[in-house]
Amino acid sequence: MPGNKAFCLPPPAFARALHIAPRLGLVYVNNPKSACSTIKLSLQRAELGDPEFEPPKSVHDFDGSPLVTWPDTADLGEAAFEGRRVFSFVREPFGRLRSVYLNKIVRPQKRGKFRTDAGFAADETPSFDRFVRSICDQDPATQNPHWRLQVLNLSVDAIRYDAIGKLERFAGDWARFADTVPGLDRRSHFAGMRTGAAVRDDLVLSPGARRAVQTAYAADFARFDYDPDSSDAGSPGQ
Repeated sequence: MPGNKAFCLPPPAFARALHIAPRLGLVYVNNPKSACSTIKLSLQRAELGDPEFEPPKSVHDFDGSPLVTWPDTADLGEAAFEGRRVFSFVREPFGRLRSVYLNKIVRPQKRGKFRTDAGFAADETPSFDRFVRSICDQDPATQNPHWRLQVLNLSVDAIRYDAIGKLERFAGDWARFADTVPGLDRRSHFAGMRTGAAVRDDLVLSPGARRAVQTAYAADFARFDYDPDSSDAGSPGQ
């Protein structure tokens, strides 16, 4: 499990991100706003061998998942990875922030918890610019996982990954990975929420806010080979 390294979550936080499919021999490291709903549903159905499986509450509900999840992952340590392939998906930082803003801030959830985590009142809907500036000023170690640095979510300096796909080319990356895993459907099973392109295009950041993102998320741009000068909003939110 992760220890004290540069881009590495403490063990309890990282253990909550693990979704283990024992039959498939896979460990998925959850990275919110990067197709995590679709990935979890696809893994759950493949692990059960049931393409019609629907979780009782949500794909994110630990208790209703056929995968090994929190709190059972809390004490596994290195055993969580033994003999299993580890994978995750990442997303272009600007597009990820647009998605989290629309799906967690504009559409309030959990009694406004995402708004308060971003530094606002539970009943306040800040502009996209204000939201971005606020979270860019936060300590990455204490950020909500939905906008926390992806290098931290994945603990990239402590975990060896067999595959890290990109949301922007999700279908192809998923299919290529699935082709190497017996029992995993190369066509993913969609779950989650899409964000319309027209709405995303309205979320334009000021030059100052764009610079704040480029600085705060520099490690994500560099580690996952994204262009910090790009205006691409990425793919629809999931």
